[in-house]
Amino acid sequence: MGSLSRGSGPGYWLRHPYLRLFVLALIMTCNFLLFTEDPKFHSVTEVDIPFAGNAVQLLILNWPPGAQWIALKLCIGLFSLGIGLIVGKFLLHKLILKRWWRLKLFKEDRGSFFCMAITTGICLVTGSYLYNFILLLGMEDYSEHLLNGKLIMDNQTFGKIAMIGKWLGDSTSLFLVLDMMLQEKKHYRQWAPRLRAKWDVRMGKTLCSLRIIAFWVYQLIMTPLVLALVLANVIDWSKAGFGSTGLERGILAGIVACCDMAIVAQDWEYPRFKTNTDVKLPGMETGNLKCNCLAKYPVVITGKWFNYGIVLAVMVLDFNALNNHLSYNPMAYGQYVHPETQRIMTITNVTEAYDYNQLNWTVRWMENKTESDIMLSSRYLGLSWGWRLLVIVPTALIAIGFFAGTYLGNKRVTRIKKAEEAARLLAEEYNNYSGIPERVSMVELDVEDKYDDKDDESSSSVEQEDEGNVIDGGRIVAGFR
Repeated sequence: MGSLSRGSGPGYWLRHPYLRLFVLALIMTCNFLLFTEDPKFHSVTEVDIPFAGNAVQLLILNWPPGAQWIALKLCIGLFSLGIGLIVGKFLLHKLILKRWWRLKLFKEDRGSFFCMAITTGICLVTGSYLYNFILLLGMEDYSEHLLNGKLIMDNQTFGKIAMIGKWLGDSTSLFLVLDMMLQEKKHYRQWAPRLRAKWDVRMGKTLCSLRIIAFWVYQLIMTPLVLALVLANVIDWSKAGFGSTGLERGILAGIVACCDMAIVAQDWEYPRFKTNTDVKLPGMETGNLKCNCLAKYPVVITGKWFNYGIVLAVMVLDFNALNNHLSYNPMAYGQYVHPETQRIMTITNVTEAYDYNQLNWTVRWMENKTESDIMLSSRYLGLSWGWRLLVIVPTALIAIGFFAGTYLGNKRVTRIKKAEEAARLLAEEYNNYSGIPERVSMVELDVEDKYDDKDDESSSSVEQEDEGNVIDGGRIVAGFR
């Protein structure tokens, strides 16, 4: 990718601080545009989230009558929860990602919460379908108690909650990335040198550093402002859009999903995420969040995973939004299309919103009910599979490239490590059988840093001190010392 300490190679420009900040700002802008343009967020029907809703219902909602059925649902939920935690910790994290794939991002216990969250969600969804199957076999009146994706809120409320959650995640990621770049002085040394010099320095004997003051001032000003805009209906969001179609909303959602992956790929330690720099958490003087509530199993969240855990959680919401925009049908949300303007009309009466006979403009006009409906700025023209693939294929290719690059980048480092180990064993074997006084030894070298960034000062100093060792394309040849 080229050296990050000076301007060389495409990797230098792709990971430049200004481009990283631009990507984060673009995500926040697109999310606000999607909030204004998404017709589902103006629907009065109950929100339906497949799979995620099933998991929530299995644990806390839709309890059946009868002690035996309650006990069955409780047992399946707890069993699925436990199995998900165990599989995520020991199978996905320790065996697959850490031992087989050797991803540096998951070394030691890092990322275990993320792995357990994925497997727990899968197990809970599987448990919900198992519970439904048992209900079909043993309960007479089972239709009202089958688990599905519906939650106890309408789409309007869920849209506001999702927007606030995305804002909190994106704004925290924006400041955390900025904070990490200003704390890190090894890369892009010519970028903001004066601000970097003062960023983590205490202002006086008792005051906090500039980075802590800036974070809390930013959050205390911007977060209440966004909450007021979203919750207090200061702006009529149904009229605030630019009149997008389903294809345009899908493209926006695809851009957001790709930018989520770009945030991770633009990290200066990607794909290895190996750093000796103690990067502090935003607004705090510590680099890790620790909880010693369980003496044998302390919980530690590093600064990297604090940031990328938020990014990955928001990424799930963004991919779900992409799917919703491409599969959107007005009738499923108590909405219909105006025949002349093609703009989406939302029925405000909850009872009529579930009546499919009412989801027609002609019927509503003849019954003189269109005046109570809300005309949105968004339009619906129908979306064929050809147009859907125009959005799905590029996003899928970028996602495949992202995960493949992460895997192959770590495999490359693993090959170098294996070559280093083989050379060390060869040197030890030579020492045991040669009988020569001079001892052949392997000097501890940070092979990854030497291989990736030969211009780094620390690497060059090691090369000068250990002239007896030669690095040739990742292969170490031991010399006499």
